[in-house]
Amino acid sequence: MLILAFDGWSAEIEFLRSRMRSMFLTASRTRHSTWGRNIPGPLQDLMRQHGYPVPDRGNDLIFHWAKHVLGDQQWTSDTTPEEYWQYGQAAIRHEESQLVVLNAASGHDVAIVIAKTANVVPERRLGPRAGDEVLVIYSATTGRILSVHMVESSFRLTAGTSTVWLPR
Repeated sequence: MLILAFDGWSAEIEFLRSRMRSMFLTASRTRHSTWGRNIPGPLQDLMRQHGYPVPDRGNDLIFHWAKHVLGDQQWTSDTTPEEYWQYGQAAIRHEESQLVVLNAASGHDVAIVIAKTANVVPERRLGPRAGDEVLVIYSATTGRILSVHMVESSFRLTAGTSTVWLPR
């Protein structure tokens, strides 16, 4: 389990944020799915509806972009996959974002960055179902970004004994 303490760990916290930032660059250039699956039919239909090409095999970037931008309508449909990841990166970098480290029910040790949507996503990019906060979920177990999506500010992580909130 990943354990970080509150005092004297600023270098480790910055390393974790730096690692998360580098994952965006890697993820945005990935050609093959790490999950080895196709984009589900309903998301393919939405991509075609909005004039986006449907790849033979989708990668994580395309899958999550299609799910949260086109499917969930958290961003406007003209938000590109690259812009979607840039907003996640902006959440990681924002000086007011929060960082929490926990052991998820899936068995992953995860780091979650939480930022106010207004601080990292321009108003012109907010979809009809935009949330108040952007979450970036990074798996320390697999070393990759799992998701970027929006939630309402009323959303609260269930803090268990293996949850550590870290200062900026």
